[in-house]
Amino acid sequence: MLESLYEEAVGHSIPRDATARSLANSFLSGLKRKSDEKRIKAARELYRFIQNELKDEGNHYVNEFFHAFDASSKDKEKNELQDCLRESSEIEEKRAGIFIIVCILEAPATGEASRVNRYANLLLRSLTQPNTDEHTMELAARGLSYLIQTSKVTELVNKCMDQCLEWLEDNERQEKRRLAAAFLTRELALFTPTAFFARATNFFKNIFKVVHDAKYISEGYLVCQNKDVRIAAVKCTVNMIIPFMKVFHRCHREYRGQLQETIIGVLTRVVSVGVVDRDVEVRLCVLDTLFNGSFPLLSLLATDQMLTMLFMCIHDEKPEIQVAAIRLLGKKNTYIFSIRMTEVNPAVIIPRLRRILLESLSQLKTSGNARLEQHSARLICQLARQNPDFIKVYVSPTTEALLSRLRIESVHSDVTVEVLDCLGELALVGGSEMVRNLPVVFKFLHQCITDSSHRRRRQAALRAMCRIVRTTAYTEMSAEMRRQTIQVLGVLGALDPYLRKVYLGDVPSSSTLSTALSMPSTRFQTDTRQEVIQWFNYEKCTLEEFYPSITLANLMLMVQDDAYNDHYKQIVQALLTIFQGMNQDEYKAYVEQVLPRLIEVTRKNRQLEHRKFFISQIAQLVDIVRLHAKNYMKSIFQMIAEAWCEDQSMKLTIISALELMGTALGKDFAPFVDELIPYLLRVIQSDRTAERRLTTKVLACVGALSGCLTPHLHLVLPPILAIVDDSNSLMNMWRHFDVYRTSVDMALLKHNLQCPEYDRLTFTMMDHELKHVRDMYDTELTALAGESYERAYGAMVLIQQLAELEEAIEYRVRKDRRLRISLLWSRRLLDCQEDVEQWQRALFLW
Repeated sequence: MLESLYEEAVGHSIPRDATARSLANSFLSGLKRKSDEKRIKAARELYRFIQNELKDEGNHYVNEFFHAFDASSKDKEKNELQDCLRESSEIEEKRAGIFIIVCILEAPATGEASRVNRYANLLLRSLTQPNTDEHTMELAARGLSYLIQTSKVTELVNKCMDQCLEWLEDNERQEKRRLAAAFLTRELALFTPTAFFARATNFFKNIFKVVHDAKYISEGYLVCQNKDVRIAAVKCTVNMIIPFMKVFHRCHREYRGQLQETIIGVLTRVVSVGVVDRDVEVRLCVLDTLFNGSFPLLSLLATDQMLTMLFMCIHDEKPEIQVAAIRLLGKKNTYIFSIRMTEVNPAVIIPRLRRILLESLSQLKTSGNARLEQHSARLICQLARQNPDFIKVYVSPTTEALLSRLRIESVHSDVTVEVLDCLGELALVGGSEMVRNLPVVFKFLHQCITDSSHRRRRQAALRAMCRIVRTTAYTEMSAEMRRQTIQVLGVLGALDPYLRKVYLGDVPSSSTLSTALSMPSTRFQTDTRQEVIQWFNYEKCTLEEFYPSITLANLMLMVQDDAYNDHYKQIVQALLTIFQGMNQDEYKAYVEQVLPRLIEVTRKNRQLEHRKFFISQIAQLVDIVRLHAKNYMKSIFQMIAEAWCEDQSMKLTIISALELMGTALGKDFAPFVDELIPYLLRVIQSDRTAERRLTTKVLACVGALSGCLTPHLHLVLPPILAIVDDSNSLMNMWRHFDVYRTSVDMALLKHNLQCPEYDRLTFTMMDHELKHVRDMYDTELTALAGESYERAYGAMVLIQQLAELEEAIEYRVRKDRRLRISLLWSRRLLDCQEDVEQWQRALFLW
């Protein structure tokens, strides 16, 4: 056995009468070979030879053998170990030196402590030598951790940690030392956790100095060939410099100049990527990331140098880049006080925005190109949304230009949608300027709303009408027009709320399941038992680890063999029994060996009963190993998607399995709820079983996973409430909130406090309830309006009150709109029927 393995490792047969030195030299030749595979085989054989055959030789032979690798300092002979790790510039020889230390470490020798320290110094030095690559550094770090475990020298841990901290604290940017410190501390944390965590605070204090090096990232990754890497580098760089900008004013004066120079240099590189990068996704990512930045970031973007590059983005060939650039220039931030970029440097930005507006208006009126007209309207809309103070002066000419583009012909529908959205934004900015054009605008809006052939145009017309009415206090005096509006409401009719969410894209359609997952690429060996045997030989696992591993390897081979179909139950039961007898720390290695293969077997098996059995057993295995199965949940969901069919027993099996796995993972199951929801909804909506057994199982599953379903309650609750048929549920929720809201309102009023976040919450809850009430009155209004206006008048008053509830909240939040809202209420009251009861109902909201 020795001869065959040796010959394969070192390239020639072992000499029968070889002296100790010649045999050692032969091993050295094998360790220095360029092939990693052959070098590892030679190291394994050397270790096995030292642990077995060498022990049968005499002391003189043994000493001569080890002397060939590591000569004493007293001798004048060549020291192979020192030559490999200190003197040689060849990567192969450095790796050979590391393997020599690992193999001969357990050999008996005098001066054990001094030898261990010498080996540690050699390995530490090899970590940062100029010609050492990353793989060799990683091997040296592992060698040091093995040295510590084997020698039991506790001082060596402190020595290694001190060296790592020294490398990390170095002010000079020596990347090799930083990388070496990262490799070594990782190994120390894994194999000497007690000693490592005693000094973990100092480690994390210094490691983040390395991570927070935005200059290193901007120089290295923003020019990468991979688009995804460039996008990630943009986001990472911007997010890393923001904290430094926030504390800039607290830095010592002597460091401010250097810090400012670094920040501006990094930011310049990022903005230049937004101008010159060849991929539109990267350019758009730059503008979006800067838009989401804080005020200190925008203050630097408002400098002349940065603005010059941002103005280039406005003339980008892609329309979406131009819109994003306009949005960024009008960004409003509240980091310290409310301010826009146009207010930071108005002398440079305002003239350029004026030019953009004029160019867009000219293009809108004279280009004759539908695509250019559409883009021009979108740019003007963005200007109005982000720079209301700037656009307010130009509302009148802008409105006239937009009105000239309102055409009812279907060929112009896309342009009309953008123009209507732009008119709505202009109404929010300067509604009073639009009063003179209201008859023309409303006549066109009515035409758009009554035309059912263009859904997007109808939606845009409704949005524009709502904004114009609210900001201009305009009420239609013509009875005929109001009747037509009521008829429009009746024609629109009711739409199922859940179906509306599907149309808007808020929830996925129930006819499609989001299960487009890919299995992890797992390389299967022809015989997994050979892996276990190699692990036992080289990694020196214990017998307690070896026997479960080899047993699991044999059982998995049996599972994949069709000849054992009749014994699947016994085989899988044996697998589960082995896992149940393990400690939690042992699961990881064995889960990697078993779970992927069980998933693959389940997917390949076409027999219904076998599939059901394997799915249930996989769920039980997940219940045992728990979080160790988290990395395989996507593969499990892909397996479930393939197994899902109309068979009721299969559905019961899958739902039970999902419940068991979700309970086992607890809150860590939350990332996979998106994959679970479609199955639950499909069952609830299509269950035709006796006594709705499937629905009962789904409800049990929902109860077990309630901790993970909070973000998805808007999807799960409606169908469940439909089953329970409890029409008071939502109203009860609102009553609880109303009591809470009343008490908070009193507290805020008592102490004369303002809470914008609470106002937004109140508005959100009120908006939700108002939508619900509108849905309730939709059917009644539709029926009554179809008969006559007089029959529908009472319902119209209620709908008016709902609108005034929204306006009352807006009256409280937006002080600048209080005069317009008051005028609107007054005009509505004058237009109302002269009935005391109706007036009281209207005045009650005031």
